Amino acid sequence: MQNTILSFIGLTILIAANLMGCNREIVELMPIKDVEIIATAIDLPDVPDVFAISLLVTGTLSLDNCIENYEIDHGIMPHVFDRYPIYSDGETISIEIKQTITVGSVACDIASPYYIDMIFLGYCKPGEYTIDVNGYTETFSVG
Repeated sequence: MQNTILSFIGLTILIAANLMGCNREIVELMPIKDVEIIATAIDLPDVPDVFAISLLVTGTLSLDNCIENYEIDHGIMPHVFDRYPIYSDGETISIEIKQTITVGSVACDIASPYYIDMIFLGYCKPGEYTIDVNGYTETFSVG
């Protein structure tokens, strides 16, 4: 009997907290729908025959919750143009795009169910590569 009363009280508190606007944030990997790889031949003074590599990434946003923001986690993506990595034939380039979702009673307006962003990765020498964005993998070649 006492366990039933405690369970009822706990459930009542949870329901009341949700109705009163208690929210929680969940950080998770964004589901990726498509990745388009864009390779452009360029002339770098120190490294001949390289290609600038960018990705056009389309992800899907959760429609039943609020998406507060997103974050791109690329292990070696500095913000200085001349210090981006130069990848070699056979490498796998991995990126994580995380989204912060607010779950609760917040009213949200989501204009688009998609996240679309262009991400500059760095440079690739001629060869075969694999790109991995949140588990969505694709192989491509340059040169």
